[in-house]
Amino acid sequence: MQSDKILSELKGLAEKIGIKVTEQVLKSPGIHVRSGLCKVRGEDRFILDRKLNLGDKVELLADCLCLQDTNGVFLVPQLRDLLVKHRRRVAAKQEEEDLGEKNSLDSIADDFFELEETAVPEDQVADPGEGDESEITGKEGLPDKSDSLESETGPLT
Repeated sequence: MQSDKILSELKGLAEKIGIKVTEQVLKSPGIHVRSGLCKVRGEDRFILDRKLNLGDKVELLADCLCLQDTNGVFLVPQLRDLLVKHRRRVAAKQEEEDLGEKNSLDSIADDFFELEETAVPEDQVADPGEGDESEITGKEGLPDKSDSLESETGPLT
């Protein structure tokens, strides 16, 4: 099947499952916009950059439609095979991204556990509530005389 026929079939499939496909020029100075699926006034719409070549248009629309529920819609065998191929490719790409994210999280966890291993064990950390109170306040729990203002400057009057 030729690319223009495939694109036409993909657009027809999109319409059947409730996605309106429009082609527009998406180049705008200072704004980076690309083709993709979005909602416009509550309706699913796939906006396709008119300036893309035919092969890229087929790839983008197939990538979108392969993730949609097409049960109950008749697909010509070439279109069904194309969507299956794209579904596998998208799944592999997602798995690769998930693995990259997992590796990133594993790296963060490794760093955390490395820090934890070098930390001082809890049983070696002094609890501020423990210890000899006389070191802080004197023998009877009262401030030590050497810390008072009176002992430094003489009797207060």
